[in-house]
Amino acid sequence: MIDFLSSLSILGWLLIGLAGFTLWQMPTILRMMWRILSTGAGSAVRRERMPGDHTSLPDRKDRR
Repeated sequence: MIDFLSSLSILGWLLIGLAGFTLWQMPTILRMMWRILSTGAGSAVRRERMPGDHTSLPDRKDRR
């Protein structure tokens, strides 16, 4: 019984620490995800559409 309670409390503290770390890093994680989604997918689609075009780089800066 004592071992079960101690392991449960350890798991609870781990969950609390993970939640706190996620909340603390949420802006960074969201920014990284947004950058990956916006630039990665968009540039990949744009590259497929026009492979030998160099005008897509200033276009991406203007769109931001």
